Amino acid sequence: MPANLWDSTDKESNNTLERWRYECEIRQLLVYRTQLGLTGFRGYFANSKFNSRRELLAKDMYDQWKKGNRGQIGDWR
Repeated sequence: MPANLWDSTDKESNNTLERWRYECEIRQLLVYRTQLGLTGFRGYFANSKFNSRRELLAKDMYDQWKKGNRGQIGDWR
């Protein structure tokens, strides 16, 4: 057994952890969207660090936003 979940070589555990990390990332972006407003957020989201994942992040953010998620801890709809 690994010392912690991050050290796991189990594919299912790693997929679960990656999904959890991704949902946390989306929630944080939703918080920024709320705090910065749409115009401010668009400026932030235009940063090149998002280039390779922008389309997927935007799709999931939009989906969660439509469902009422504003980035509360643990909220995924």
